[in-house]
Amino acid sequence: MVEESERRKRKRELIYGTAVALFREQGFDETTMRDIASAAGISLGSAYHYYRSKDEIVFDFYQRSQDAHEEAVREKLGNASSLKERLRVVLHAKIDTVKDDENLLRAITRTLADASSPLSIFSLESRPIVQRAVAQFDATLEEESLPPERRELIALGLWALHVLTMAFMLFDTSKEKVRTHNVIDELCGTLAFAIPFAKGPFGELVVGRFQQLLSAGEIDLSAWLKA
Repeated sequence: MVEESERRKRKRELIYGTAVALFREQGFDETTMRDIASAAGISLGSAYHYYRSKDEIVFDFYQRSQDAHEEAVREKLGNASSLKERLRVVLHAKIDTVKDDENLLRAITRTLADASSPLSIFSLESRPIVQRAVAQFDATLEEESLPPERRELIALGLWALHVLTMAFMLFDTSKEKVRTHNVIDELCGTLAFAIPFAKGPFGELVVGRFQQLLSAGEIDLSAWLKA
C-alpha cells in the first residue's frame, strides 16, 4: 500500500514538473494536456487521472508557491522587531520564492486579471489562496493596535501592493532582482511611516470614504475574504 502511494506521488510529481516546464517553454495557452502526457511518457488518460485540466496544475503551482512563502516567512516574522521589518520579511520572501518561476508567471499573467478565468486572482477558485496571502499581511499588523475594520482593509491593500511588486519583478532584468528588492525596501519604509496614521481621525476618514466607494460598487470585502 505504501509502495502504491509512493508510485502515485512520483507520477503526480512527474506530470506536474513536466507541465510546468512546458508552460515556461511554450506558454500556457499553447500547451495541451496531450503535450504534457507525451512529454512525460504516459498516456493521456493517466494524465487526466491525476489532473483533470491544465487549470488544476496551475492551482497546484499556486498552492506550492504559497506553502513555500509561508514556510520562508514563518520563523523570520516572529523575529522581526518593527512593522517595517515585518513587511520586508513578507515582501522580500515572496520575490525570492517565485523569482525562479517568472517565465511561468509570464505565461499565465493574462489569466490572472481575467475575471472570467478560474485562474484569476479574483475567482472563487483562487479565493482560498488569496485569503492565505492576505492573512500573512494581516499578521504583520498584529502589534499595531488598529481597529479591526481598518486592519482588514490595510491587510488587503498590502496584498494588492505585493501583487504589483510581483508584476514589477517580471519586468526587472537586474541580477537577482536587485531593483525589485530596492523598491520593496523603499515601499516598506513608506508604509511603516503611513500605517500608524490609520489609528487616528485621518484613518477613520479615509476608511469611511473607502467604504462608501465599496458600497457604491456593492462590494463586500469582508464577505469576500471570509467566504
